[in-house]
Amino acid sequence: MAIVPHATTRVTPDLTLPIDLPTVELRARLEALAYTRADLVEMYGGAAEYSRSILEEHERVLRRELARRERLYRAGADVPDPRDARWDVWLGLAREARERADIVQVLADAGHQVYDTGGYSRRRDAREYAGPCPWCGGRDRFRVWRGRDSGYWCRRCGVAGDVIALVRNLIPGCEGFLSAVAYLARELGLSLPDDPATMPTRHVVRLRAVEVRRVAS
Repeated sequence: MAIVPHATTRVTPDLTLPIDLPTVELRARLEALAYTRADLVEMYGGAAEYSRSILEEHERVLRRELARRERLYRAGADVPDPRDARWDVWLGLAREARERADIVQVLADAGHQVYDTGGYSRRRDAREYAGPCPWCGGRDRFRVWRGRDSGYWCRRCGVAGDVIALVRNLIPGCEGFLSAVAYLARELGLSLPDDPATMPTRHVVRLRAVEVRRVAS
């Protein structure tokens, strides 16, 4: 789930993508937008439209970049295949981690305590917790939902995200998407797939094929 600005601040975020953004993270961000959109009305009510327009622009930026990488691959450029099925394994692991991880425990591991408010989100099918915001320090505006569709949101500073975003922001050494997913997977006892960074490019695949033919002959 992406971090979105508070609907009433009218802050225009920088939607420029890092040139070295891993393709697996690019695709994960696209998937996460669906979670974020579902949160807008619950978070912002009638003021949700502004944040929705930002998310739509963010989606367009992501899709344009994914299409650019696909064109490069089809043209024969020495880049990984953006639709490589091995990335799908990591995306599936991210979905499972998002659904199964205990977001309250992640906060506790990072040194932040929240309490059960007794509230319940029907849309999320999750219990509501509250506590000091790890970012702005607000004492009672930070909300956390603990369940299959877990997430967090500060009503004061507007920071919001899912459990993967929480790990990336609060757990040292887990700033990257893959490292955050791997952290949650290990906590859940799940096995880790190959690192997409080790996936061979088209050039390496061709060299290996040439070597195989040379040995066979």
